[in-house]
Amino acid sequence: MADYMQPLKAQKQLLIQNTEFSFVLAKKIADSALKNKITLLRQYERCITNEKINEQIKKLKDLRKSIGKIRTEKDLENIQIEENKLYTCAMNLHIQDLTSGQNQKEYQCLFDLLTKIGKGLIRSETYNAVMRCGLNPYFGFITTNLTTYPALSISISSEWKELVVDVIVVELIRKHSIAACHLEYRRQ
Repeated sequence: MADYMQPLKAQKQLLIQNTEFSFVLAKKIADSALKNKITLLRQYERCITNEKINEQIKKLKDLRKSIGKIRTEKDLENIQIEENKLYTCAMNLHIQDLTSGQNQKEYQCLFDLLTKIGKGLIRSETYNAVMRCGLNPYFGFITTNLTTYPALSISISSEWKELVVDVIVVELIRKHSIAACHLEYRRQ
């Protein structure tokens, strides 16, 4: 029997879903992901001082403080949505600072494209690791969507995506190792 077809593990996994334990675990993962984003932005802010990035960092810190106080899954989801908006805005500002005087729109598109590719690779590897452990990647800590959304693998990978992918892409852009002209667009 393949590792991913272990019914006892899947049953245990399903039983802890929507419990206090799973909610606390989801909050810890969200807190860790937010802490990593703040740390990364603070490192970038040290290199290029930008007051707008500093404002985003302060807002992210306030969001992090509120994670411990939330009581519902919807509140956690709302915090994660707001966190992603603030982080994306701050990273856009950082890319603009890195590429000042150059074609910023092209570099922004390049950053977005490369981070989507990198985050997709991390999600894929996490998905495979979850499967090798005999767990169902679609049974998340809080949500389950058995057809379209591998909630468990996305939750696990969310803590590390920015620390791995964003750092690499920013360094590639900062060192001019890659530019928008290196990418080719082909219509199908």
